[in-house]
Amino acid sequence: KNGIKESQDIFDSYFEDKLTSLELNQKSEDNQIVKNILKILKHGGIEEDLILGIQKIYANMDNSYSKLKNDYEYLATIMPIIGMIGTIAGLLMMFAEPAQAEDFEKKFAGLSLALATTLYSSLLTILWFKPCARSVEKWQLDLQNEFENLEISIRKFYHKVNIIEFHDTY
Repeated sequence: KNGIKESQDIFDSYFEDKLTSLELNQKSEDNQIVKNILKILKHGGIEEDLILGIQKIYANMDNSYSKLKNDYEYLATIMPIIGMIGTIAGLLMMFAEPAQAEDFEKKFAGLSLALATTLYSSLLTILWFKPCARSVEKWQLDLQNEFENLEISIRKFYHKVNIIEFHDTY
């Protein structure tokens, strides 16, 4: 994700005449996004080709975040079910042998299991899986904003770059 902001800074620096074409080429060695954009431009790409290039990168990253968020949401959904299964198992342990009603140790073991599984599954859902899903959703929004800013920087770069000088440098 840091590469996105770094890419934006590199293209903005070029736009503001803080970088030459040669320096831009050197920076592309360490930044995959800049390298891909320059490669598209080198092969005759136009502005929309550059934008499509970063949109492809964005789509891949956004899909990864979506999968992660869906996994957290799925786990948050099934944890109460797992807790309910543990509750039922604990209650079954309590009432499995009614003839031994005075065996409090077995009864309390079943009750303990019933309460513990409900408690732990609820805590995991509330304190871990739901917040993780919300964090990933925030990451997705941040990613979208960063790519929108990168798109603006690339458009400015494209309108500033001298294609003849660019091809001579690369």
